[in-house]
Amino acid sequence: SSMGAVIVESPEEIPDGSVATIRAHGVPKATEDRLKSKNIRYFDFTCPKVKKIHKIAANAENIIIIGNSEHPEVVGIAGNAKKSFFVANDIDELKKILHNIYVDTEQYDLVAQTTYNTSEWKKITEYVTNLTNITVHNTICNSTETRQREVEELSKKVDLFIIIGSPHSSNTRKLYEIASE
Repeated sequence: SSMGAVIVESPEEIPDGSVATIRAHGVPKATEDRLKSKNIRYFDFTCPKVKKIHKIAANAENIIIIGNSEHPEVVGIAGNAKKSFFVANDIDELKKILHNIYVDTEQYDLVAQTTYNTSEWKKITEYVTNLTNITVHNTICNSTETRQREVEELSKKVDLFIIIGSPHSSNTRKLYEIASE
């Protein structure tokens, strides 16, 4: 931009003497470690709710992340996993993963991308409710939940719904999906 700000994909792209910021989605632990080892001054603007998920992942023996595996937030969560991590986009993928990896003597922690579809999350948590060795952490952001609920209610009352947002945004896509239903 005209102010000299650039978006980079890795610490190696950051010129010496620059100041960096970590966006709200967060980054894998290895990225933050690399910033420190390169002595790059940075400001961590990771959302506190996302940071909370990073802590869960860092302490879990097996973390199951519900969300889009390519989304920066999910990449960051997976990159903070202490041990094994698995990513499922929906209940069908979760069922396949559990079929392949589930061992009743293992402990699993289940988290969701903060912008995940709340009605899908409800189906997932109901599905795993009888598996006592899966700890469910409701990590969907409250404002996301409220916004999705409002779109669902409003969409029943209007003929046309316009959602303004980036087509690349997980929030925008979820609101579009809910309104489309």
